[in-house]
Amino acid sequence: MPRFTPFAVLSIALGVCVIAPAQQDVPPGHWAYEAVQTLVQQGVLKGYPDGSFGGAKPLTRSEFAVALRNALQEVRSRVNDLRDELRERILLPPPPTITPPPVIDHDTFDYEREKLRALPDNAGEQLQRLEEQMRVLNRLFEEFVRDLQTLGEDVRRLRSEISGMESQVRSLEQRLRQRTLFSGTVDLIGRGAHGMDNKGAVDQNGYAFNGGLLNNVRVIHELNLRLRADISPTLHSEAALVVGNLLTYLGSASQFAPGVSRTPGATDFLLWKANLRLPVHLFGRQGSLSVGRIENRVTPLTLWRPDVDVYTLLPRYDSGYYSMDGLKFQIDTDLVSLMLYAARHNAVNTNTLADFMRVSAGNDAVNLFQPGNPLRQRPNRIPYGIVHARHSAGASATLRLGRAFNVGAQFLVLDAWRDVPTVFGTVNQVNVWGWQVEMSPSDRWDIATVYAQSDLLHHGDNRLNKDNWAFLAKVQYNAGKEALVWLGYRDFRPYFAPPGYWGRIGYWHNPTDLRGMDVGLRTRIGSVALDARGGFYTGTGKAAPPAGFGTDDEVVHLVVNTHWQAFARWEFGLTYEGAFWNLKDPQRFNPGAGLSAPGKPQEHYVTFGMRYGLSKDTVLRALYQAIFTNARGVASYSLLGSDKERGGVAVVQLNTAF
Repeated sequence: MPRFTPFAVLSIALGVCVIAPAQQDVPPGHWAYEAVQTLVQQGVLKGYPDGSFGGAKPLTRSEFAVALRNALQEVRSRVNDLRDELRERILLPPPPTITPPPVIDHDTFDYEREKLRALPDNAGEQLQRLEEQMRVLNRLFEEFVRDLQTLGEDVRRLRSEISGMESQVRSLEQRLRQRTLFSGTVDLIGRGAHGMDNKGAVDQNGYAFNGGLLNNVRVIHELNLRLRADISPTLHSEAALVVGNLLTYLGSASQFAPGVSRTPGATDFLLWKANLRLPVHLFGRQGSLSVGRIENRVTPLTLWRPDVDVYTLLPRYDSGYYSMDGLKFQIDTDLVSLMLYAARHNAVNTNTLADFMRVSAGNDAVNLFQPGNPLRQRPNRIPYGIVHARHSAGASATLRLGRAFNVGAQFLVLDAWRDVPTVFGTVNQVNVWGWQVEMSPSDRWDIATVYAQSDLLHHGDNRLNKDNWAFLAKVQYNAGKEALVWLGYRDFRPYFAPPGYWGRIGYWHNPTDLRGMDVGLRTRIGSVALDARGGFYTGTGKAAPPAGFGTDDEVVHLVVNTHWQAFARWEFGLTYEGAFWNLKDPQRFNPGAGLSAPGKPQEHYVTFGMRYGLSKDTVLRALYQAIFTNARGVASYSLLGSDKERGGVAVVQLNTAF
């Protein structure tokens, strides 16, 4: 395709009547010669819709005025993009979704989050380039003011926008030069719940409620203060302090409280993190060593903090990271990524709550759920691990073999520092290990397999290494930018119990003892996005009856999540989640043996959500969830004593960042 040379633009800028670009030879030393050439090469200055200026085709002043107007819009977009990128990485957390989302695929390695939080290496260079582009476009703008007026452009508005873009660039430069950065968020949350038809219900956090909405209103608040400082060119520090009554409302950031409800207590505080980060050179590469109160996670099936409140959207609680006291080393090369850590867990306490981020793992037949036992309620929330780790250490590595093949492995040791009696014998340690293989045969196909296992030990002697593993496989097809589909298989054995988090079915978090197929679809049509997925599972039959599920027991889990970007500031979402059980294994559901009768319990959750951007730093979110469950005669699925349970949950959250 013939490309435009700078001579045509320069001829216009100098007021020359152009017949063809070659008719006027503008000296290379002119102020605009190199500038315009650079703008064209950088894709800022464009001509016709195909991206060219037509080669030898004459270019009128009006045509160039149109190109200049578009160039101003392009630079404005680049300034805003860089601003948003820097705000996301160093100033503000990204805005979350507006409804409790279904389980999504998370980044599996900690180094990826560290790279996101770090400043882009070329941030200063991008700002300098934008500043130069603004200077050149400003001069060209003054040259073509009358031509823009002829096109009907509001020149005052354009001048104001140029001035605003220059101010934004200067402000970003100033923020980058700051060696100490204070930022934070304030969250105000109002929530209530009510029963329907003189009945109560259990929400997706596993907590019961009944009565009127005003009888269950809770007002919760939390302030999150963050500090990042460059102590020297190579030594960096960061800290975060959390203050509010959300801490006492949750009771724990990693476990569901044992009570039937939650109530916010007095205002409390927690030092969420406080560490120093310094460079470490290894194998000719630079890594980083963080020492102090760190944040850490590995993979969802090995070490990943659970989401203990599905109704609020708070990045520090939803990210999967545990706070722990210790050290973490990370290094990332083109071939290998490596993370090593060692930490203590039971010292992360609030002013009033001990062991706020408990790391627990391991399970046995007594602690395992018994859905057919009428004296034992159906599994809900997260089963408490029988080993509460005092210390842990671990490693995670990823080997990248080209762009299409990745292999990863993880190994963790969790030590309780005390003996714990179990059905399998006395234990004091849990070893969690796993691997994953990811392949991308083409741009459209992705294949992944994941395996993890949690072993119970006592001073190194294995007490359990059977039916304590999980396996996932997934094939995904990307049909383009607007759609992808996937098909998967899972097998989670009954005694698999790492300190991870892999989702929920209704209000049963971290479901195990199930295996079957997963299907999913994500697509977008205009401003409407759709995420639909389904799970079709049966019991594994590997737990000793009456515990666990038999191979005849089935469940179908459906989630449909829609999102509509109605206007620039308004977003709406509608989510349906349903769980359809078919429980009929004769060894677990048999009234003649004193067990529950067979049945087909159902759970239905319908959530409407909205998000309104009050400003660039303040967001208002609201949701209402209607809950309908029917135990269908299976006593363990009736938490409030009746077959049919109905109610609603309302949550309003105001988040502002500074």
